Amino acid sequence: MLSKALETWSLTVTPLDHPDMRAAAAAPAQQGAYICHLDQHWFTIRPVAGAWWNFNSLFPAPQPLSLTYLDAFLNTLRGQGWTIFVVHGRVPPGGASQPCSNSNGRFWTPEEVRGGLDGREW
Repeated sequence: MLSKALETWSLTVTPLDHPDMRAAAAAPAQQGAYICHLDQHWFTIRPVAGAWWNFNSLFPAPQPLSLTYLDAFLNTLRGQGWTIFVVHGRVPPGGASQPCSNSNGRFWTPEEVRGGLDGREW
């Protein structure tokens, strides 16, 4: 089902624990994105505007991830039983240097995410 949905953007996924993904596991920041799954919950980890972000909907806003923490975070998730998928292909761009809107929604700048829209706290 996941693979079929991603075909819309010409993307494929491979579980991070697959033997072919050793290089991805060793250099996680070199990948385009990750999709994380446990039970009925899915979320993505991906770079936006030059920084990595955790887009877990259980949080009120995306959470920034440093390059150092990205590897540790993925390993923690795997240890907790999450299945991590490496996304292959040209991942649609995320974010922009200026906020913009289109038919898919609105992109927020990292500053808006950190401080809340219009400076409001989350």
